[in-house]
Amino acid sequence: MQELKELYEHIAEEKQIDAIQLWNKERGNTKYSKYLEYKMLSEEFAEYFEAKTLVGRLDAIADFIFVYEGTLYKASLSALPEDVVERLTYDCGQMFNIMFEDLAYTLQLEHDGLVFDIIYETLGIVVKANQQKSANKNADGKITKPIGFIPPEETIKEQVINKYKLEG
Repeated sequence: MQELKELYEHIAEEKQIDAIQLWNKERGNTKYSKYLEYKMLSEEFAEYFEAKTLVGRLDAIADFIFVYEGTLYKASLSALPEDVVERLTYDCGQMFNIMFEDLAYTLQLEHDGLVFDIIYETLGIVVKANQQKSANKNADGKITKPIGFIPPEETIKEQVINKYKLEG
Protein backbone atom coordinates (compact mmCIF):
# COMPACT_ATOMS: atom_id res chain seq x y z
CA MET A 1 0.00 0.00 0.00
CA GLN A 2 2.89 2.33 0.70
CA GLU A 3 3.94 2.30 -2.98
CA LEU A 4 0.52 3.50 -4.13
CA LYS A 5 0.42 6.21 -1.47
CA GLU A 6 3.89 7.51 -2.40
CA LEU A 7 3.13 7.47 -6.12
CA TYR A 8 -0.16 9.32 -5.59
CA GLU A 9 1.53 11.96 -3.49
CA HIS A 10 3.93 12.57 -6.39
CA ILE A 11 1.13 12.56 -8.97
CA ALA A 12 -0.89 15.02 -6.86
CA GLU A 13 2.07 17.38 -6.58
CA GLU A 14 2.49 17.36 -10.34
CA LYS A 15 -1.20 18.04 -11.06
CA GLN A 16 -1.85 14.71 -12.82
CA ILE A 17 -4.83 14.06 -10.55
CA ASP A 18 -6.30 17.45 -11.46
CA ALA A 19 -5.97 16.61 -15.16
CA ILE A 20 -7.73 13.26 -14.70
CA GLN A 21 -10.54 14.82 -12.69
CA LEU A 22 -10.98 17.56 -15.30
CA TRP A 23 -11.01 14.92 -18.05
CA ASN A 24 -13.91 13.16 -16.33
CA LYS A 25 -15.74 16.42 -15.60
CA GLU A 26 -15.46 17.69 -19.19
CA ARG A 27 -16.99 14.46 -20.47
CA GLY A 28 -19.82 14.41 -17.95
CA ASN A 29 -18.26 11.26 -16.56
CA THR A 30 -19.13 11.96 -12.95
CA LYS A 31 -21.61 9.25 -11.92
CA TYR A 32 -20.14 6.50 -9.73
CA SER A 33 -21.15 2.97 -10.66
CA LYS A 34 -19.63 0.26 -8.49
CA TYR A 35 -20.13 -2.31 -11.25
CA LEU A 36 -18.54 -0.23 -13.99
CA GLU A 37 -15.66 1.06 -11.88
CA TYR A 38 -14.63 -2.40 -10.64
CA LYS A 39 -15.10 -3.80 -14.15
CA MET A 40 -12.76 -1.19 -15.66
CA LEU A 41 -10.19 -1.56 -12.87
CA SER A 42 -10.25 -5.35 -13.22
CA GLU A 43 -9.84 -5.06 -16.99
CA GLU A 44 -6.74 -2.89 -16.60
CA PHE A 45 -5.32 -5.25 -13.97
CA ALA A 46 -5.85 -8.23 -16.29
CA GLU A 47 -4.48 -6.27 -19.26
CA TYR A 48 -1.28 -5.66 -17.32
CA PHE A 49 -0.63 -9.38 -16.89
CA GLU A 50 -1.79 -10.27 -20.40
CA ALA A 51 0.59 -7.73 -21.96
CA LYS A 52 3.35 -9.34 -23.99
CA THR A 53 5.63 -6.30 -23.91
CA LEU A 54 6.94 -3.83 -21.38
CA VAL A 55 5.22 -1.05 -23.32
CA GLY A 56 1.93 -2.91 -22.89
CA ARG A 57 2.50 -3.33 -19.17
CA LEU A 58 3.39 0.33 -18.71
CA ASP A 59 0.30 1.36 -20.65
CA ALA A 60 -1.89 -0.91 -18.54
CA ILE A 61 -0.54 0.28 -15.19
CA ALA A 62 -0.99 3.90 -16.27
CA ASP A 63 -4.52 3.11 -17.47
CA PHE A 64 -5.20 1.50 -14.09
CA ILE A 65 -4.10 4.67 -12.30
CA PHE A 66 -6.15 6.81 -14.68
CA VAL A 67 -9.28 4.73 -14.05
CA TYR A 68 -8.62 4.56 -10.30
CA GLU A 69 -8.26 8.31 -9.96
CA GLY A 70 -11.40 8.83 -12.04
CA THR A 71 -13.18 6.35 -9.81
CA LEU A 72 -12.15 8.21 -6.66
CA TYR A 73 -13.29 11.48 -8.23
CA LYS A 74 -16.71 10.04 -9.07
CA ALA A 75 -16.95 8.46 -5.61
CA SER A 76 -16.24 11.83 -4.00
CA LEU A 77 -19.03 13.46 -6.00
CA SER A 78 -21.43 10.69 -5.02
CA ALA A 79 -20.79 11.14 -1.30
CA LEU A 80 -20.24 7.43 -0.79
CA PRO A 81 -19.94 6.16 2.77
CA GLU A 82 -16.38 6.27 4.09
CA ASP A 83 -16.18 2.49 4.46
CA VAL A 84 -17.00 2.01 0.76
CA VAL A 85 -14.24 4.42 -0.28
CA GLU A 86 -11.82 2.75 2.15
CA ARG A 87 -12.61 -0.67 0.65
CA LEU A 88 -12.19 0.66 -2.87
CA THR A 89 -8.86 2.23 -1.93
CA TYR A 90 -7.71 -0.97 -0.24
CA ASP A 91 -8.71 -3.18 -3.19
CA CYS A 92 -7.04 -0.88 -5.71
CA GLY A 93 -3.97 -0.57 -3.53
CA GLN A 94 -3.62 -4.33 -3.47
CA MET A 95 -3.95 -4.59 -7.25
CA PHE A 96 -1.53 -1.72 -7.79
CA ASN A 97 1.06 -3.19 -5.42
CA ILE A 98 0.97 -6.49 -7.29
CA MET A 99 1.55 -4.69 -10.61
CA PHE A 100 4.19 -2.42 -9.09
CA GLU A 101 6.18 -5.30 -7.60
CA ASP A 102 5.96 -7.22 -10.86
CA LEU A 103 7.11 -4.19 -12.83
CA ALA A 104 10.04 -3.56 -10.48
CA TYR A 105 11.01 -7.24 -10.78
CA THR A 106 10.63 -7.17 -14.59
CA LEU A 107 12.77 -4.04 -14.83
CA GLN A 108 15.21 -5.46 -12.28
CA LEU A 109 15.21 -2.14 -10.49
CA GLU A 110 15.75 -1.96 -6.77
CA HIS A 111 15.17 1.80 -6.56
CA ASP A 112 11.42 2.43 -6.19
CA GLY A 113 11.91 6.08 -7.14
CA LEU A 114 13.03 5.10 -10.62
CA VAL A 115 10.02 2.81 -11.03
CA PHE A 116 7.80 5.70 -9.87
CA ASP A 117 9.42 8.00 -12.45
CA ILE A 118 8.78 5.49 -15.21
CA ILE A 119 5.15 5.02 -14.18
CA TYR A 120 4.63 8.77 -13.73
CA GLU A 121 6.01 9.61 -17.17
CA THR A 122 3.90 6.88 -18.71
CA LEU A 123 0.81 8.24 -16.95
CA GLY A 124 1.45 11.68 -18.47
CA ILE A 125 1.49 10.10 -21.93
CA VAL A 126 -1.72 8.18 -21.24
CA VAL A 127 -3.47 11.30 -19.90
CA LYS A 128 -2.50 13.15 -23.07
CA ALA A 129 -3.67 10.30 -25.33
CA ASN A 130 -6.99 10.14 -23.50
CA GLN A 131 -7.59 13.81 -24.28
CA GLN A 132 -8.49 12.61 -27.79
CA LYS A 133 -11.58 10.84 -26.45
CA SER A 134 -14.99 12.44 -26.68
CA ALA A 135 -17.87 12.02 -24.23
CA ASN A 136 -19.40 9.08 -26.13
CA LYS A 137 -20.05 6.03 -23.97
CA ASN A 138 -20.73 2.38 -24.71
CA ALA A 139 -23.71 0.45 -23.32
CA ASP A 140 -21.89 -0.09 -19.99
CA GLY A 141 -21.20 3.64 -19.61
CA LYS A 142 -17.48 3.51 -20.46
CA ILE A 143 -16.01 6.38 -22.54
CA THR A 144 -15.08 5.03 -25.96
CA LYS A 145 -12.17 5.68 -28.28
CA PRO A 146 -13.11 7.66 -31.38
CA ILE A 147 -12.22 6.65 -34.91
CA GLY A 148 -8.66 7.80 -35.50
CA PHE A 149 -7.67 7.46 -31.84
CA ILE A 150 -3.88 7.43 -31.59
CA PRO A 151 -2.89 4.97 -28.88
CA PRO A 152 -0.09 5.91 -26.48
CA GLU A 153 2.12 2.85 -27.02
CA GLU A 154 4.46 4.37 -29.60
CA THR A 155 4.96 7.49 -27.48
CA ILE A 156 5.63 5.31 -24.43
CA LYS A 157 8.28 3.50 -26.42
CA GLU A 158 9.89 6.71 -27.65
CA GLN A 159 9.69 8.76 -24.46
CA VAL A 160 10.00 6.16 -21.69
CA ILE A 161 11.53 2.94 -22.98
CA ASN A 162 14.23 4.73 -24.95
CA LYS A 163 14.90 7.36 -22.25
CA TYR A 164 15.52 4.76 -19.56
CA LYS A 165 17.17 2.32 -21.99
CA LEU A 166 14.68 -0.40 -21.14
CA GLU A 167 13.95 -3.53 -23.11
CA GLY A 168 10.48 -2.82 -24.55
